[in-house]
Amino acid sequence: MTLGVGVIGVGTWGRQHARNFASIEKTRLVAVCDIREENARKVGEEYGTEWYTDVDSLLRREDIDAVSVCTPASTHFEIATKSILSGKHVFVEKPMTGSVEKALKLIEYAREQGVFLMVGFIERFNPGVSKVIKILESDIIGDPVITISRRVGPFWPDRVEDVGVVTDAAIHDVDLARHIFKREIVSVYATGGRLKHRFEDYMAAMLHLDNGLSCIIEANWLTPRKVRELIITGEKGILKLDYLSQKIRVENDEWNMNSKEEWNEPLKIELEHFAESILRGKQPHPSGEDGVKALRVVEAILKSLKQGKVVELDQ
Repeated sequence: MTLGVGVIGVGTWGRQHARNFASIEKTRLVAVCDIREENARKVGEEYGTEWYTDVDSLLRREDIDAVSVCTPASTHFEIATKSILSGKHVFVEKPMTGSVEKALKLIEYAREQGVFLMVGFIERFNPGVSKVIKILESDIIGDPVITISRRVGPFWPDRVEDVGVVTDAAIHDVDLARHIFKREIVSVYATGGRLKHRFEDYMAAMLHLDNGLSCIIEANWLTPRKVRELIITGEKGILKLDYLSQKIRVENDEWNMNSKEEWNEPLKIELEHFAESILRGKQPHPSGEDGVKALRVVEAILKSLKQGKVVELDQ
């Protein structure tokens, strides 16, 4: 059994979705759609599939079981809603919607229609993250004391149009704090601003988890070189992850270790999980609820940036 899939929005990132769905054994790339005819035609012809500039035409196809929404963030709610009401399972890229209120409506619509909704947090499927979780469970570095995440690099004008660096980039590390440490975020304090772009383009935030752990996040669109890293300081050692290379370094008083496993594409792993979960009739993760929780924290960070004070989150 295979899953018929359509990709809505085939710009820079949506093309990667199309490429993977065309190669994954359990999926069939049935059609793609983009309001820019050049994008839709190019990707459709490259993968030998139907292409559209009108999303309603794609959604009317009965051979499409699920869609991937890779359009600008401001359009996620409208397109995901149409897709759900058309009876399609939906993978929507982060941020899930532009607000918590709209995200909650998407969850309600999916429940009413009996379809699955998954939110795209690609770093959860980074093999390096899985290794980090296993190392923490092994107690090699002891209980985490503080973590530092850096997600910095140049701006991508052809990919990000309608949100700032908090919603586009830092949201990954917000979700990872919940995923890796299995704890909820109870308060945030953030500082940052806007230098070159329409929205905030640099920020630093401290997240406090419900077990007392502090997670520091830095994100910007100003650094010339792309850096994606996580440093976890524990009671007995330190762990460093490079998200890009997927390599890990662990150090303590007695020894140090560098991982040497080969690189695997997180997006392919993520989309395989989406397809396999639906084919098995199981809820894929991250779920809509995960998307809502990340949005709540993002909204708190943006509020803290504006007000210059700590913002508490309701649990």
